[in-house]
Amino acid sequence: MEMLNRVKLFLGIEVSDNNQDELIAEIITVTEGQLKMLLDAETLPNEVTFIIHELVIQRYNRLGSEGMESENIEGYSVKYSGKDFKPYEDFLSKFMPRGAIEQGGVSFY
Repeated sequence: MEMLNRVKLFLGIEVSDNNQDELIAEIITVTEGQLKMLLDAETLPNEVTFIIHELVIQRYNRLGSEGMESENIEGYSVKYSGKDFKPYEDFLSKFMPRGAIEQGGVSFY
């Protein structure tokens, strides 16, 4: 199943509902591009597909709140981290060019 349909399924959007397709596809493209830059790769290994899937869903759910770090409404509190790839740092380090971390080529913020 292609990434777009997997994301829609997870978000509860009918696969036949095309209203959000362009937006979700753009989030996928941006997330893949960032990960390619991070890994210094032209193509991504299949093993990192789950990271793209999870981050696309997170980013979709944060639409409209991109610049916000935290929100508190009547006792309901939400805090967003600007460090989307940070939870995957250890896993992603396996796919980084040899020596990239030691030479300071990659930083996680």
